[in-house]
Amino acid sequence: MCRTVILVFSVLIALLAIFIVTQTPTKAYDWRFIPLHYDSEKRVVIPLPKYGFDPTEVAVPWKVLTILGHQVVFATEDGQMSDGADKVVLNGCAGGLVKVFPRPAELYDEMIHSPEYRKPAKWQDITTESFDGFLVPGGHDAGINQMLNSPLLMEKLRDFWPSGKPVAAICHGTLLPARAGLLKHNVKSTTLPKYLEWQAWTITKYLAGLGDYQMNTTYPLYTADEIRQSMADPDTQYIHGPFDLLAPLYPGTEFDHTHAFAVEDGSYISARFWGDAWVFSGLFARQLAELDTEAGQARLAEKWRYPIRKPDPNAKQCMMPANVVPPPSAH
Repeated sequence: MCRTVILVFSVLIALLAIFIVTQTPTKAYDWRFIPLHYDSEKRVVIPLPKYGFDPTEVAVPWKVLTILGHQVVFATEDGQMSDGADKVVLNGCAGGLVKVFPRPAELYDEMIHSPEYRKPAKWQDITTESFDGFLVPGGHDAGINQMLNSPLLMEKLRDFWPSGKPVAAICHGTLLPARAGLLKHNVKSTTLPKYLEWQAWTITKYLAGLGDYQMNTTYPLYTADEIRQSMADPDTQYIHGPFDLLAPLYPGTEFDHTHAFAVEDGSYISARFWGDAWVFSGLFARQLAELDTEAGQARLAEKWRYPIRKPDPNAKQCMMPANVVPPPSAH
C-alpha cells in the first residue's frame, strides 16, 4: 500500500513538473564542434573505486575524450582493474526506473574492454606534471566511498588544483573537492540537487526494496547539504540549477542538451548527475583544447593559490541547447 501511494505521488509530481518546468538555456559549445588539430593530445586521469561507480559518468567522458584524440588514464588505489560500475544501475531495478540508458550502456561495455580500463595506474602515480586534466565521477553504491573518502586522492587533487589545468566533478564526485577543502572560498559549484537525490532514494528504497542502498550507507547527508557546508558563502557559491523532475527521464544526450546543466567556474567544471554527462564532458574537452591557446596558457601561468582561488567574474552556468552555435574557431 505504501509503495502504491508513493508511486502515485511520484507520477503526479512528474505530471505537475511538465507544466512548471521552464528552460532558458544559455549558449555553450557542443563537444562535436571542438577542433581536432591542436598540437598534442592531452592526458586525463579518471580515478575509480574498486567497485560501484556510475557507468554513465565514466563511460561518456571516456568516449568524448578518446574521440577527440586525448589519452584517458584510469587509476585505482592498487593499480588493479576496477570490478566495475554499480550493478543496480547496470541491471536496473524498480521496473527500469533506475537503469543506465542504452547509449551509455553501450559505451560502458566498450570502455571496460579497452586497454586503459584493463590496465589502470595507481592513485599514487597521479601527479600534476603527468596529466593535463583531472575528472572525478560519482556513484550511488557504498563502494564509491573508497574513492570519495580517500586522503590520498584528496591530497592529489589539492596538488593538482592550483595548476590551472581543468578539474571536473560530476554528481557525488563533487564531494572529493569539497572534502579536500577546495570549494571553501570563491568557487562556484553545482551538485546532485536534494529533490533528485530524494527521488532516487525513494525509488530504490520503497519501489525496489533495496533499503538504504543510497542514503545512510553511502551518504549520511544529502550531497547538496554537504557541498554547501564546505563553502564559506553557500548562498552565492552553490548553484542549484533548474528545477526539473523530468531530467532523469529525458537526460542530455549526444544530440539534445535541453535538460542538461553544468557550471563552469575558471578551470573547475561541475555537473548535477549522470544526465549532464555529455555537456559536462564537452565543457571539459573544450578546456583541454584551450590549453593550447593564449588564454589557456595565461590561465596556467596565473596558478591560483590553494586553497583560496581567485574569483572568476566570468563564471557562468552552462546549459547546452539542442541547437548549439559552434565557436568561431570550429568553422
